[in-house]
Formats: sequence, C-alpha cells, structure tokens
Amino acid sequence: MPVSIDPGRLENFFLIQIPTRGSAEIHCDGVRFTSSAQCTSIISPDTPVSMRWAADAPQLALRLDRQEVEKHCAQHLGHGLKTPLRFKPELLLTHPNASYFLQLLGALADALACDGHPIHNPLVLKQFEATLINALIYGQPNTLQNPLSAPEPARRVSPYFVKRTEEFILAHAHEPLSIEQLAEHAGVSVRTLFSGFREFRNISPMAFLRNVRMERVHLELRNPGTDSVTDIAMKWGFAHLGRFSQEYRKYYGELPSATLRFRQ
Repeated sequence: MPVSIDPGRLENFFLIQIPTRGSAEIHCDGVRFTSSAQCTSIISPDTPVSMRWAADAPQLALRLDRQEVEKHCAQHLGHGLKTPLRFKPELLLTHPNASYFLQLLGALADALACDGHPIHNPLVLKQFEATLINALIYGQPNTLQNPLSAPEPARRVSPYFVKRTEEFILAHAHEPLSIEQLAEHAGVSVRTLFSGFREFRNISPMAFLRNVRMERVHLELRNPGTDSVTDIAMKWGFAHLGRFSQEYRKYYGELPSATLRFRQ
C-alpha cells in the first residue's frame, strides 16, 4: 500500500531520491510533482517536504551532508555562503546535465557494491565525491548558480599561492586531495587557483598533482621491491589501469611493466 512521509525540513542534509520502479508524489518548496524514472527529486535541507510513495516503489537514495556541500560551494566562490544553498526540487533526468549526474550516481552505486573496486581507495573516492557535487551545483538550478558562474574580476594574480599549492601537493600527494582542499589550503577560491596555475604554470592544479603522482609511481617501479604495477598504481590513485599504462608511456616512453622488468 502507498506510504506517506512528512519529515518537514531535513535540516542537515540534501536528499536525492530516484525511483527504480513506480513513482512518488512530492510536495516541496510550494511545488507538487511526480517523481519517477524521468523526473526525480532533490530535497534541500531548509525546504519543507512531504511525500507519498506508491506501493512497490523501491528507490536509490543519496544523502549529502549539508556542511560538506556548502563548504564545497564556498571554496568555489572564495567566500562563505550569504544565503542557504537550495536546489530546484525537480531533477529532470531527460536533461543532459541530469543525465550526466545520473550516470555518475549509477557508477558510484555499482562501484560501492563491488568489494575490489578502486572506489574504495580514499584517493579515488574523494575525487569522485567532488565530481558528483560539482555535477549538481553547476548542472541543477540552484540559488548560487549565478554567483558560481560569474567571471572572476580582472586582476593581476599574485603567484604566492601557486608555490604554496605546489609545496602542499608535493608533501601530501599520497593523501586524498580535491581541488577544493587545495584552494582552501592556498587561501583562495577554486577559480583563482585555476587562474594562477594557468597564468604561471600553464597547467591546472589537478594536472600538477597527477604529474607528481605519476613521478612517484615511476620512482617506486624503479626501486627494488615486491609490489606489482597494479598495487603501485592503485596506491597513487590511478584506478583505470589501462588508461594509466598509456599515460605512463607518454611520460616515460615505455609501459610501467617494462620499467618494473628492467629493475628486476
């Protein structure tokens, strides 16, 4: 039989609900709509909501911590949020932006269900989480979309934070790092950090991080030990081994397996 749920305001988290079968009636932020395979719901923490789920309507649900999402947004803006983040509650899965988000969510669900999947590596998971949140804040209409998309004011970028970020990456490349964490450490917004690296290094911060990790892989492959190529690549956050091998060859002119054989 149908189930009625009236949680009021969620307060501490964003909730995304995707019916895998059946439908639900959602009343949120003064809007009533049917959540189904074509239109799912994203409920913001400070928005009153009530729901009526049809019988036999299982769903895929994702909770995003409010503090983490708002911190993520603040890192992109370069300052704290002046108004609460609130998404349009209807997420039309036929729209290209929503379709991309749905693909990410499906990939996450499948990966988490597999014990040996690289997503269980903290380096990989942290990057995936940031990608998922970015897909939402830049793809789904929300109260911060205009400030997020506004161009940076024209100004001479001071390079101190570029060097500071490079030093931080060199010291912490073995840890899960996102562009938002790098910007927070540098004391600038994500856009400013990107701008500084483009102007002074002709590379993005995350590309610099990838270069450092690739160099660490190369060093480990050349040093005596018992680790396999797979173990070393996974240790440094390279989850897609086929793509990693091709990138490694572009860097060093040989496959990682050849480097490993040479040291042996």
